Amino acid sequence: MIRRSASTQFLLPLAAAVLVSVVASCGGRLVPEVDTPEPQETFLRLDVTTFSEVPGWKGDNFSQALPVFLRSCEKIKALPPDSGLGPRGVMGRVSDWIKICASAALIRPGNETESRYFFESRFTPYLALNNIKTQGLFTGYYEPELRGAWKPNTTYRYPS
Repeated sequence: MIRRSASTQFLLPLAAAVLVSVVASCGGRLVPEVDTPEPQETFLRLDVTTFSEVPGWKGDNFSQALPVFLRSCEKIKALPPDSGLGPRGVMGRVSDWIKICASAALIRPGNETESRYFFESRFTPYLALNNIKTQGLFTGYYEPELRGAWKPNTTYRYPS
């Protein structure tokens, strides 16, 4: 049986570990590297298009859409004229929209031709793309606002 000193007992395993590390770093990779594709980010891209390219545009009823637009105008008119609309003001300034709303108010109720002309002459249609794909799912949410009271009172006497 060979007797080793305490320092030899410590240095021998350390030397072996260093030797294995050096040999491993000199050679090629033991496990082949697999190319993993970068995950593609989903993004919304908006491209200008024409109204004739919007599906269903020609068959829509614009004289019914105009009163809805005018109701939105009432909300817009209540805002400060110098404030922006939309997130970070991307939809323009309130003062710009007030001019558009004034034009909409001049259209005779029920006039299909004037209503269509209003929308086509004042707005630009965009094609929404998802990573350049024209097919996809576009989700919108509606959050109703209801007025009520926890207990019956003179205004809210009955459950609705």
